[in-house]
Amino acid sequence: MKILLTAGLIAGMMLMAGAAAAAEPINYDFKNGPDGWMIPDWAMEQKDCVGKSVEVSTDEAFGGTHALKIMTAYPGNDWTAAVIENDREVTLKGYKHITDRVYIPKKAKTDLLYGRIIVTAGPWFFIQMRTPVHLERGKRTEIKVPPDDGERGELLLWQCNNSDECLLAHLDRVRKIALCIKYNVSAKNQGPKYNGPVYADDITIE
Repeated sequence: MKILLTAGLIAGMMLMAGAAAAAEPINYDFKNGPDGWMIPDWAMEQKDCVGKSVEVSTDEAFGGTHALKIMTAYPGNDWTAAVIENDREVTLKGYKHITDRVYIPKKAKTDLLYGRIIVTAGPWFFIQMRTPVHLERGKRTEIKVPPDDGERGELLLWQCNNSDECLLAHLDRVRKIALCIKYNVSAKNQGPKYNGPVYADDITIE
């Protein structure tokens, strides 16, 4: 009996240690480079994707000394977006939030920029935040979403065809995490052009 109890305690401690290790925070602060974040090839091939380049910069750093500077060219006369992506495969089990911090310079002269987090999970399901976050010029905006909000809350947070193709069912196999900065205009509702930087920093999974 004592042996069984000891074995059970050891097994329980191992499970707890494994869960703690799995939930160790992942932080991208860009002090040592882009940390795998880039404009994906598929975005470079799309006319409505207007991210032109990515580099590490000391401008507009949020939590440390560096930020990721994304050069963009929004035409202002149609829906367009800049996308950066990290294809490091991770498990999101045990994590509470994915957070991106974004800075839009005042000189952008548009209040129609919005950000959302996108994940590619399971057998390549493309899953994005249902509601984008408005990005206010001249301020750092936090985009934050839980990867696991339970079955009842999941489809309210993530845009999916059904629960089988959504994030909760595939937390153990997240292939990519992306940040999308969209210019929410149309041919009938146009805005000013913006050719300039957007900054991302302190991207955290915790």
